[in-house]
Amino acid sequence: MKSSLTECVQALSDQAWISVPLAVALSLQGKPYSEAIGAMWWDTSTFITNIPQYLAIFFLIFWGGIRFLHFTAIVYAKYRLHRKVEKTSAETPPPGISILKPLTGTDPNLYSNLETFFVMDYPNYELLFCIEDEKDEAIPQVKSLIEKYKKVNASLFIGGQQVGINPKINNMQTGYAAAKYDLIMISDAGIRMKDDTLWDMVQHLTDNTGLVHQMPFTCDREGFAATLEKIYFGTAMARMYLAADFMRINCHTGMSTLIRKKLLDDVGGLRSFGVYLAEDFFIAKSITDRNWRIRISSQPALQNSGICQVTSFQARLARWVKLRLAMIPLTTLVEPLSECVILGAASAWACHYLFKWDPLVFYMVHLLIWFLCDFVLLKIIQNGSLPFSKFEFVLGWLFREFMGPFIFVHAIRDPHIQWRSRSYRLLWGGVAEDYTTKKV
Repeated sequence: MKSSLTECVQALSDQAWISVPLAVALSLQGKPYSEAIGAMWWDTSTFITNIPQYLAIFFLIFWGGIRFLHFTAIVYAKYRLHRKVEKTSAETPPPGISILKPLTGTDPNLYSNLETFFVMDYPNYELLFCIEDEKDEAIPQVKSLIEKYKKVNASLFIGGQQVGINPKINNMQTGYAAAKYDLIMISDAGIRMKDDTLWDMVQHLTDNTGLVHQMPFTCDREGFAATLEKIYFGTAMARMYLAADFMRINCHTGMSTLIRKKLLDDVGGLRSFGVYLAEDFFIAKSITDRNWRIRISSQPALQNSGICQVTSFQARLARWVKLRLAMIPLTTLVEPLSECVILGAASAWACHYLFKWDPLVFYMVHLLIWFLCDFVLLKIIQNGSLPFSKFEFVLGWLFREFMGPFIFVHAIRDPHIQWRSRSYRLLWGGVAEDYTTKKV
């Protein structure tokens, strides 16, 4: 029996993914290989005694994994982003695109943002503006642009249609029903377009690709809140977004997305996703479940909201944490460990426990490596000079990194989501229910 157990253990240890952490643990215990493994895995008292050791090994492996993701994101960003846009010849016209623009309210940049959609260098598209409230302040601005650019095929739909809990889906429903092209683009109100963005997205819509989305980023704006947003979307968000796209993991955010309309129609259209608040995630999941690819385009999405405040940005991040907790709870629960300050503290303790290294020195080196990787990644995504100084970047970066864990704690304390005048409660699986009427 003992011989069989030893052979089983030896077979397990021959696997590369488990032999490395086992070898580290055994060398620290100072035991013979087969004896120590048997004691470690099958002796309960030994296992309990060695829990700190296992945690330390786990933290270091996790630290190495995050470093790998950081490096992967940098290399992939350099390869993937800001590629030359290729336009088809006049003999081969590009596919038509129906662009859905759901709008609610206005801000100082709305008019200029919307105008970029009227002046794009793309020969075949239509603009479908969707506004739910007939008294919405955005209506005069949309009508003014439609009047100004009469040659652009643009329509305004007011009223929406109640098909679910998601107000964005409800707002877009009438516009979606009127769309005449095979490609649908969903674009948030705060997005600003370059003249060749549609060309860029279309060229990434290969035969096996069902959805192309732009990685979230921001326009250059003034103020600390704008600096904070650019740093977040160009570092923490971009790191995971790029690595996920490289590994073909669903990382889709719906602020700027090009989709094959047939793939939506086959599952009942947009209305099928009205039960979710995070409709973007489930739209992408529906597509990948049918063995279609989703991929990012070369140009990042340029968010240019005219209202830029630290508090509203923090609330936005907290709302995203709540959505992730409802959709992918197990993955999201380890999310705090991927934060720079928490992972640094955990891995510094691990190195001190296992190797007697100075934890403060390790932590400072960890911060420096993370900081430099983030700066390099942000520069690649910016594709030009940053609109703030290096000192402002240091302040914004430190604020963002130390703010992250507190936002997570705030998000899990209150599972409700406030969206404009309504409140929603998230259920497991991502389904939402209107909490506003329940409170009344």
